[in-house]
Amino acid sequence: MTGPLQNFSGYRVTHVLYSGLGGHSAMLFALLDAGFMQGAGHDVLFIGVEPPPDEYLHRCAKIQVSWRYVPKLPGRGHLRFLLAVCRQLVANNPNVIFMHGLAAMPSTALVKLFRFGSYPFVMVRETQANHLKSRHDWISLILAHWIAHSIVHLTTEAADGSARKLGCIIQPKKISVIPNGLDTEYFSPRNKNAHDDGMVHIGMQSRLQPNKDHETLIKAFYFICQRYPQKHIHLHIAGDGSTYQAIRQMISELGLSKKTTLHGMIAYADLRDFLNGLDIYVHCTHGETMSTAIMQALSCGLPVIASNVAGVSNMVQPDAGMLYRPGDPNDLVEKLDKLIANPGDMDKWRQRARNYAVKYYAITATVDAYEKLISSSMLFQ
Repeated sequence: MTGPLQNFSGYRVTHVLYSGLGGHSAMLFALLDAGFMQGAGHDVLFIGVEPPPDEYLHRCAKIQVSWRYVPKLPGRGHLRFLLAVCRQLVANNPNVIFMHGLAAMPSTALVKLFRFGSYPFVMVRETQANHLKSRHDWISLILAHWIAHSIVHLTTEAADGSARKLGCIIQPKKISVIPNGLDTEYFSPRNKNAHDDGMVHIGMQSRLQPNKDHETLIKAFYFICQRYPQKHIHLHIAGDGSTYQAIRQMISELGLSKKTTLHGMIAYADLRDFLNGLDIYVHCTHGETMSTAIMQALSCGLPVIASNVAGVSNMVQPDAGMLYRPGDPNDLVEKLDKLIANPGDMDKWRQRARNYAVKYYAITATVDAYEKLISSSMLFQ
């Protein structure tokens, strides 16, 4: 990055994001670590059912960013929750509200009522895949088009899909496309021989939830073990969430417990080592907008095999990885076989993945794009 596009000294930014583990926090900390709006004061408002992990709080303390947590009771107390978020935003008195998702959109509408003439600049980073949006998500996005000053989609496909769905309801001038980024220097490969233990390590990291397709991953792993009984192949699944017990039961029923490690949630400080301990990264999902996990794997120089679904097919290009038919474990096995049967090609795939990540996913370009967008607003004229 060549330097700030704007002197942000004296301004305050409140980042609003889901309090649990997920890609929102990874992107937030990547932006802040890279100097996003340097000189401004930053506050983080965690919201949701789950309290923020200690790791998030330690990272906030490390970069001297204040934080608050507004809890939500599962399935109830929605109005009370939105009012609590609104009160905290008013108390923070920010110049910029940076919303990493749509969950608190009604609260920002209330802020507009309470703040009168001093309404802050509101930017929404919209991250949910269109085909996975609930009715509530679409209503929140409509509200964003009327309340927010800027709506950022991660891909052109996501922006176009929302425009087709909402039609004349949207305000096209508010829409921008800014891809996610990450620190490609931090997420970098280590010596490929460092984990050469004679095994093939296959892995995936994500929240364990219904929109991820761990069932296909586990079935394909079972089949590939049957195809190569003489090889030592191990599956690593990192993450936690609502489908953990179902995943664990399926692994046990297929007799894969000794060949599979469930790592639970991996701290950010340990994530790079987890990825660099793999030979192949597989991302089985029903849909994404822009997967941070895939970016991290590519940046660490891992061959990536992923579901051919919206939000993934635009990321995993032929020169960076392979796509398999979603929900088809046999097709995933064929893709895995291309790598396992040809270990001599692995260096080529590693270099392709690394080059692709450095070219397209460096965080510096993302920071510049967000700063330019904010600097061009009426707030900074």
